Amino acid sequence: MVGFSLLMSAIEIMSSAMESIVKLSFFNNFIKTINNPFWGVLIGLFLSAVIQSSSASIGILQSLSQTGSISVSAAVPIILGTNIGTCATALLACISGSSESKKICAFHIIFNLSGSFLWLIGFFIISGIYNLNININSLGISAIHTLFNISTTALMFPAVLKFNKFSQTANG
Repeated sequence: MVGFSLLMSAIEIMSSAMESIVKLSFFNNFIKTINNPFWGVLIGLFLSAVIQSSSASIGILQSLSQTGSISVSAAVPIILGTNIGTCATALLACISGSSESKKICAFHIIFNLSGSFLWLIGFFIISGIYNLNININSLGISAIHTLFNISTTALMFPAVLKFNKFSQTANG
């Protein structure tokens, strides 16, 4: 409970700090850059890799969304990038790990890259049909992030069995 309370307090502090940042012209130009989906993915990837937490990156994005400066078209690529960037933690963990840990790391990377790739294709299709330049709130960001993980897990579930069989065959 204490940890969750501290997390919520930190998000509230970040939200109030973001209000003053949004007024800067540099920040507004930066937000316009994010409207390019590939830049959004790279920004999310970099942010998540640097702070080694996709959850913290999502929290920062939620704080930005409370200022009204983040659209759906900017948030989705950033969310996809944070899911790719979280692989940096797994890469660091498996450097000196066993062969099993390296296989799990490889699957984690494949999972997030393929899920993000498929979602990016879907994003381009949906953005061609609907106008996604509407503001998103923190609940919408949470919903998209959760939907990404659930749908990618559902899509990759059949591959888990094949990957497991491949791993056992590779071990001898």
